Amino acid sequence: MIGNGSFGAVIEAKDLKHDRPVAIKKIQNIIDQIDMKRILREIMILKYMKHENIISLYDVIFVRR
Repeated sequence: MIGNGSFGAVIEAKDLKHDRPVAIKKIQNIIDQIDMKRILREIMILKYMKHENIISLYDVIFVRR
């Protein structure tokens, strides 16, 4: 586990297919529309962010319950 944020936990893992480190963020308990907009903003920023100190966004998986 790397840490906890306001929307969920972040864990470190390794992508065995591409042999690279990844961070997995599991978002839970979205309370309102404002939280959803913040999460969407983070996804959009990471999608275009290219920096050596920031892990790039590789994939997003939506699971409805």
